Amino acid sequence: MRHIVITGTSSGIGYATVKYLIDRGFYVFGCVRTEKDAAELRKAYPQQFSPLVFDLIDEEGIRTSVKEVEQHLDGQPLFGLVNNAAAVVSGPIAHVSKEDMFYQFEVNTFGPLNLCQAYFPLLRGGEGQKPGRIVNVTSLSGEIAMPFLGPYSASKRALMSMNHTLRREFYPYGVDVIEVVPGRVKTGIIEKLNKVESQYAGSDFEEPMQRRMETAMEMREFGLEPEVISGAIHTALTVKNPKYRYVKPDLYFKGYRLPTMLPQRMIDRILGKQMRLLPSFLRSK
Repeated sequence: MRHIVITGTSSGIGYATVKYLIDRGFYVFGCVRTEKDAAELRKAYPQQFSPLVFDLIDEEGIRTSVKEVEQHLDGQPLFGLVNNAAAVVSGPIAHVSKEDMFYQFEVNTFGPLNLCQAYFPLLRGGEGQKPGRIVNVTSLSGEIAMPFLGPYSASKRALMSMNHTLRREFYPYGVDVIEVVPGRVKTGIIEKLNKVESQYAGSDFEEPMQRRMETAMEMREFGLEPEVISGAIHTALTVKNPKYRYVKPDLYFKGYRLPTMLPQRMIDRILGKQMRLLPSFLRSK
């Protein structure tokens, strides 16, 4: 049986991927942060599933999870590691605290790094065993940085760069490292953004942030279903000759190709005009 470790399985893409892979015969170790989430997943998937309870910033918890998985594998290699879990820190860079920025990188960049390091011995297998694969779920925000998502975009951009290095360093061991790049997906990310909006009340950025939130709420239903990303993860794990990255935007040309083809200064002007970023006392000048 093929065994997979997936982080961030309590909701969204991770939850959908657990079902997607179990339905295709995989055994899934799903990483969650609380015993409550673990119990709910055990109930939903009584077979071919084991929860691993730890936080991405808890290195000791990660090491303990490796021992649990190794004991279950009983000498078999790990088929794959999917780094899906992420946090979202939103806000204007001019006001984001260093503590919030550090937390963003600790979860979205250092967390996957710690997992890749910890699970590498199980992924490379032993003599005569086929090595496993790593799939890092990044984001189009790492390639097309949007206003007020600077911390998130920066952490995902760093993960993208790290993906290239890991792929090249792990190549001699046969452990492939593949990137899945989602665009807008129907998950709970908008609710997470709403929680931080009040921090910037009274600043020059309050109005444009409010407009951005309203637009995001309107557009949320136009995103991809999480199962689309699950399908890309499955492909990355199983196809004989995988691509180095699978890009899944909700609008391929308008949401991905066009922004990556246009000059950056032009994109600056378009976004500035759309979001009216200037404070009111400057707009008349």
